[in-house]
Amino acid sequence: MASQSPRKHAKKPSFFKVLIRDFSTRLKIPPAFMKEFGKDMSKKTSTLIETYNGRSWEVEVEKLGNKFYFNSGWHKFVEDNNLETGDFLVFKYFADYSKFKVKIFGKTCCEKQSNVVVEERPCEPLNGKVDRQRNAQEGTKEGGMKKKKMMMMILQEARRLNLIDPKHLKEI
Repeated sequence: MASQSPRKHAKKPSFFKVLIRDFSTRLKIPPAFMKEFGKDMSKKTSTLIETYNGRSWEVEVEKLGNKFYFNSGWHKFVEDNNLETGDFLVFKYFADYSKFKVKIFGKTCCEKQSNVVVEERPCEPLNGKVDRQRNAQEGTKEGGMKKKKMMMMILQEARRLNLIDPKHLKEI
């Protein structure tokens, strides 16, 4: 399949990020997106990140080396939206307003409702053994395997929907 510019497929430029590694204090913006659409951004630019329920956060886009990140203000966005490893975010850029609208999908592959707080109950032991779900949350080998499998499923679905060009997978 021939490589095509993202501009031909989107009314508003967009990109997605799967939250892995340390994303709590800053998030790298894909270089291909910045090359195509970030020409007007300086080394430090203030922007808004807005969820589809209308809540917004002022976040700084900062160039560190030759890479761009959501930096100052990003931590508050992460906390307020209870973001966690494995969440999948789709950003749509509105250059006229210096704003990104974001949809947040959880580990269930369903959109998270950022304005609804879901009460989580701790896992209960089963027959004197610790629940497998608790082990997964604590990062055991079994939990790590589940995360890898989930990541592969997310990436396969993103490729199926043409949200990602396979040549950019190394940037994720």
